[in-house]
Amino acid sequence: MVLKENYVFLNDIDFSNEKIMQLDLSKTTIYSMNFKVHQYLESLSIEHEIGEDALDETDLNLIFDTTVRMYRWYDHDSISQKLKFKDRNILGMMDDTEFHTFLIIKLYELRIIQKILKNEVPNTIYANKEIINFIKKIINRKIQFVEIGKSIKETMLYNKIEIKFNLRKIPISFKISRNYYLKIKSIIENIVCTSNNLWVDMSKLKESILLLEINPSVYSELLLELSKSDKQVVLLNNRRSAIWNLNSISILKKSNSKVLSLDHILNKKELQNIYDHESKFQKILDDMLIDEKISELFLIDKITFWDEIKFELIDTFKHRLQWYMKLICTSKKFIDNSNIHSVLSLNVIGETEKSILNQISKPTNSVMLEHAFANYTNEISRYDILSNYTIFPDKIAVWGNVQKNYLSNTHNISDDKIIVCGSPRHDSFFKLSSTSIDFKEKIILLCPRPIVEPAARHHTRMYIKYEYNLRKIISELNKIKNCKLIVKLHPGNIDHNNLIKNIVNEINPNIVVFHTKSIDKLIIKSNLVLVISPDGFDPSTVILESIILQKPIINFILDKKFYNFSFEQHNAVISITENDDVKEIILNIFNDSKFRNNLISNGKIFLDDYLSNHQHAAKTLAKKLLKL
Repeated sequence: MVLKENYVFLNDIDFSNEKIMQLDLSKTTIYSMNFKVHQYLESLSIEHEIGEDALDETDLNLIFDTTVRMYRWYDHDSISQKLKFKDRNILGMMDDTEFHTFLIIKLYELRIIQKILKNEVPNTIYANKEIINFIKKIINRKIQFVEIGKSIKETMLYNKIEIKFNLRKIPISFKISRNYYLKIKSIIENIVCTSNNLWVDMSKLKESILLLEINPSVYSELLLELSKSDKQVVLLNNRRSAIWNLNSISILKKSNSKVLSLDHILNKKELQNIYDHESKFQKILDDMLIDEKISELFLIDKITFWDEIKFELIDTFKHRLQWYMKLICTSKKFIDNSNIHSVLSLNVIGETEKSILNQISKPTNSVMLEHAFANYTNEISRYDILSNYTIFPDKIAVWGNVQKNYLSNTHNISDDKIIVCGSPRHDSFFKLSSTSIDFKEKIILLCPRPIVEPAARHHTRMYIKYEYNLRKIISELNKIKNCKLIVKLHPGNIDHNNLIKNIVNEINPNIVVFHTKSIDKLIIKSNLVLVISPDGFDPSTVILESIILQKPIINFILDKKFYNFSFEQHNAVISITENDDVKEIILNIFNDSKFRNNLISNGKIFLDDYLSNHQHAAKTLAKKLLKL
């Protein structure tokens, strides 16, 4: 590409179109920094380059590895003692997933700028103030800068909570502030837990098993198994409430489980101590904004990016100080005044999980239960940090020997730290009766896995490829006679879900799109499941669930990368790319019973290899927990 006089960097659509149109476009290169900007420029018919094209695989790995390396930035000598409360570093209370997502999006953008300007520097650069300030750090010669557009105020992942449900056939979702959500949650819990006698009574508490952020509806069989012991089951849920639906309330009552809440532990004196510390810590956080030593911690390719993240990061801590201190105090008080036999969590990096796991000590045991369809090989082992594989403090409970062998061989984790139990959340799947396939009405369940940021794979071209193939797939499925399509979105709070939903509605508003409906009910009613996977290294749990329920499944992999996963080794899934004829493959499954039955048979062999204790994982885990 020929170097032009002017470069324009756009990372948001909040800019003046007039300023852009006034430029001599023959002497100007406009760079879109993300898919949102690309779409907007396309809609205005403004010629531009996709900035992400400057990145290669080495850059993506650098971005990911730099993000992971920053997880414990707060342990540095210059800041580790500044915000200590009850011997806990408040800066370490943020959910690592939230921090990771925030940081990787920013580094992705900054790396694009670094690569574009590495060998080519124009005479004039147009960008917002934040980008201009970063560019001044990486170029030596004098050039002209022109501000265009406003700097983006990044929003941390959990500053907004998404509320989602289906109103008949229409999926509804909206976001509310974190504080408002917590207030509503507290009010509802007070009413429900008080009227149903679900609160923990600290004065009568016997030896307990503490469950962190566990959904009673999903892990009902585990709660019922644990309730058969002489231990009291206690749930601490600060994200999704433990009483979030009628089924959860029923399970809590049936298992005699109790709920622990921040609002029911601390007294006035303890609360006042928190308020006193809050004002002191606010001042320390303000001082951190100008601390040069902190700036030296946040480097990518020897360039500091602290200025680009500090305001949103520090502002988030300032708003959450009181919450974090209450969480630390509540957890410590419960630990000090109770006899906790063991703690079970689904991760070790969330706020609730950190507040407990960082304060317990032996003889209390902690177990992290694998909760997703984890598949790793040495080739992609850098990503297993996303499953907390190298950071769980005590023991891990895995679904089968495939995961156990990976942990042992790749990370040298000893057998005494690994519990092989199976998947308690899927016990009920094995007890469901798979409906017979009726070929008069062919129901296809389409599960489009959204593009997410944690692995730095959210390239604009992947969004373009995703939309193109989603439209093509739906078009091909519409050509199959007597075929009914149902769409199930990923249940997470992910922006790409909304784009997917809008595309489906645009193609055919009569297609039912579910967001929160139980996946087992949808799979059972389907004849075939089709998963769209942006990245081959990250297969959806829907794949495993469809195999359990003996449904043929197609995994449509957009990045065309295949890995030596167990389900691939056993040919339990038909993995394809955009080069394959999806309609022909589906018709082959529908019309060739031998081919279809062989696929189902392969699935059963895979399950025996991958998943232990079919139907009895909850019972197995409960027994092993109680023996610790």
